[in-house]
Amino acid sequence: AVNRLAADYAQVYFPALEFSALTKNYETGYLDPWGRPSRYAPFIHYVCAISFCKLDYGQASLLHMLVQTGLFFFFFVMTFKILKIESDLWMGLLATTLFLFVTPAGLSWFERGQFSLYVALAYLLLMVGLMKDKPVLVFISALFAYVKWTSLPFLLVVMAVHWLSAKDTRERLRFTRSALIYLLV
Repeated sequence: AVNRLAADYAQVYFPALEFSALTKNYETGYLDPWGRPSRYAPFIHYVCAISFCKLDYGQASLLHMLVQTGLFFFFFVMTFKILKIESDLWMGLLATTLFLFVTPAGLSWFERGQFSLYVALAYLLLMVGLMKDKPVLVFISALFAYVKWTSLPFLLVVMAVHWLSAKDTRERLRFTRSALIYLLV
C-alpha cells in the first residue's frame, strides 16, 4: 500500500488478511503499513476478509471504491424518487459527480480510498427516513453508519433533535422507534 492509491483502505485490508490477530492490531496497528491502529468494527474487517481480500490490494481497493460509489448513486437516485423530485435528478447527479471527482476534497477521498460515501449514505438515508417516516431507510442508514463509527455522534444528535421536535406523545413514540432501530444496529 505504501506509495499507492487507497492508503486509508489499507487500514482495513491488511488487518483483514490476518483476522485472527485483529485484537492486537486494535492496540498496536502493526498490520497497517503506517502502523495505525484500526478504527473500524471487527465485522467490517470480517466482511473484507471474506470478500475483497480475496483479491490483490490494487484490485480490492478499486472494487471497494466502485461498490461504494455505486451504492451511493443508487440510493441518491432512489431518494429523489421517494421525495418525488425526479425533475431535479440530472442536476443533482451532475453536481454530485463534480463534487466527488473534480474538487480537491472529492479527489482526495477517492485517492485515499476512504469510506466517506458510506457516511454520506447514512446521513442521506436517515434524513429521508425521518422525513418520510420510513423505518427501513433508518435501518439501512444505521448499517451504513456502522461502517465508519465516526459518523455516529452526528447521527445521534440528529435523532435527538428529531425526537425533541415531536408535537405530541404519539409522534414522540413513533420517533422513539427510529432511535431504537439505530441502537439495535
